[in-house]
Amino acid sequence: MRVRHTAYLYILIGITGVILFFFGLGKRDFWGTPEARTAEIAREMLESGEWLVPHLNGMPRLTKPPLYFWSVAVLARAVNDDVITEYIARIPAAVCAVGVLFFIMAIGTMVYDRRTGFYTALICATMFSFFSYARYALLDMMLVFFETAMVFFFIRGMTYPERKKSSYCALYLCAAGALYVKGPVGLFVPFMGIVVYLWKSRRLSEVRALNPLLGISCALMCVLPWVLYVYKTVPDIWGVISHETVNRFFNPYDHIRSFLHFIFQTPFCMMPWTVCIPLVVWDIVKHRRLKSYLFPVSFFLPAFLFFSLCPSKQSHYLLPLYPFMALAVSKALQNFAVYARARSKESLFCRLTCPTPLKAGVVAAGIFLGILGYMVLIPWLNSRISVEPFCRQLDKIIKPEDHLVAFDYAKPYFCFYLRRIIPEILTEEELEEYLIEYSAYVIMERENWEKLGHINGHVVLNYENDKDKIVVIKKGSPHARFITRTFNHNTCI
Repeated sequence: MRVRHTAYLYILIGITGVILFFFGLGKRDFWGTPEARTAEIAREMLESGEWLVPHLNGMPRLTKPPLYFWSVAVLARAVNDDVITEYIARIPAAVCAVGVLFFIMAIGTMVYDRRTGFYTALICATMFSFFSYARYALLDMMLVFFETAMVFFFIRGMTYPERKKSSYCALYLCAAGALYVKGPVGLFVPFMGIVVYLWKSRRLSEVRALNPLLGISCALMCVLPWVLYVYKTVPDIWGVISHETVNRFFNPYDHIRSFLHFIFQTPFCMMPWTVCIPLVVWDIVKHRRLKSYLFPVSFFLPAFLFFSLCPSKQSHYLLPLYPFMALAVSKALQNFAVYARARSKESLFCRLTCPTPLKAGVVAAGIFLGILGYMVLIPWLNSRISVEPFCRQLDKIIKPEDHLVAFDYAKPYFCFYLRRIIPEILTEEELEEYLIEYSAYVIMERENWEKLGHINGHVVLNYENDKDKIVVIKKGSPHARFITRTFNHNTCI
C-alpha cells in the first residue's frame, strides 16, 4: 500500500510538471539570441548533415557541446519532417525539467521523508526561474537534469549499500551526460556538494567506494572521441574550452558583475518562495538545526559562493542550485508547521501562520493565478517583441538566390526564421566593396543606416517594435516599401 501511495505522488508530480512546462510551449516566438541560437544550430545540423561539429550561421560554434542540439534535431527528424519549431526546440528542456522534479522528490524522500520530497518537487516546479527556464530552448535545464541525477545516484548509493556499485556507475554515466551538455562546468556543482557533504558528515571514507578518479576518467573518456573528432576539424577547440571555463573566472570578458549580484538576484528568482528564506535561517539559528539542513546547504552554499566569486555572472548559473533551495524550504516549512501548531494557542503570529487546508488552498490559488497571468501576458509581449513578422515580410521580398547580408547586426533569429545563412559585414569599407560586387539586400539597425547615407541603396523594409528598429536596404532599388510595427499589429504604408 505504501509503494502504491508513493507511485501516486510521482504520477501527481509528473502531471503537474507536464501542465506547467508544456502548456502553451510554442505560443511564444524566439525573442532573443540564446533560444534562437540553439534552434538555429540544430537547424543547420539537419540542413548540412554535419552532426558532430555544431555550426551557427555557417561557422563552427564550439562554445558548448552538442547534446542539446542533437536532441532537438533528432526530435524534429522523428516527428516533424526535419522542421524545427519553437515548440520542438523547447521540448527537451521541458522533459528534463519534469525529470528534475522526479529526481529531487526521490532525493528529498531518501534524505528526509516522502512528504518532504513531494513538497520539494512542488516548490521547485513553481519557483519563477525554474519554471521559466523549463520553458526556454536553452541548454541549462538539461544540465540541471544530469547534475540532479548525479546527486540522486550518490544518495541512493549511500542509502542502499546493496545498490552502491550500480548507483555510482550510473552517477558517472550522468557525469558524461553533463559533460556533453556544457563541458567541465557540469561536474562542478555535484562533486563540490558531495565532497562538502561527506566532509561535514564525517563520512569521507565513502570516497573510496565512489572512486572519483576512475569514475571521472571514464566520464571524460566518453566525451574524448567527440573532442578528438572536433580537434581534427577545428584545431582551436582547446582554446575555446579554456575561453569558456578558465578565462571566465580569471580573465572575464562578458557579463561582469559585482560579488553581491546573486545575493540580490536570488530572492527574485525564487519567487513566490522568497518569503520562506527567513524561515530557513530562523530554523537553523533558533533551533540549531544546521545538521538537519546539512545536505541541501552542502550543495547550495559552496557553489553559491563560487559563482559569486566568479566575475562573470548570468542568472542561469544558479539554476542547478534551485532544487536544493526547494529542499531546504520544504524542510523549513514542515518544521515551522510543527512549531506553529504547538504554539498556536500562545501566539497570534503562530495562529495566523499555522498551516491549514484553507491556507494551503489560498497559497495554491495564488500561485495558479500568478502562472495564469504569466501565460496571458506572453501573447501580449510576443506581439511587441517578436521579429518573426519582420522575417515573414522580408521572406516575401527576397528570393532564395538573392544575396542577403547583415551589417554589424547578425542575429540568430534572422537566420532561423529566414531559414538561411546570413553573412555578417562589420565595417563600412567592406560593405561598400560588397555592394559594388553584388546586388544585395542588407539588414542593419536604423541608426547605422542613418550614418551610411552615402551608400547607394534604398530602404525596402522599415520595421520597429519595442526592442528593435531595423531596416533592410537594397542596392539601387528604385522604390521603397515601408512596414512599421506598432504595438500588436503591422501596418503597411
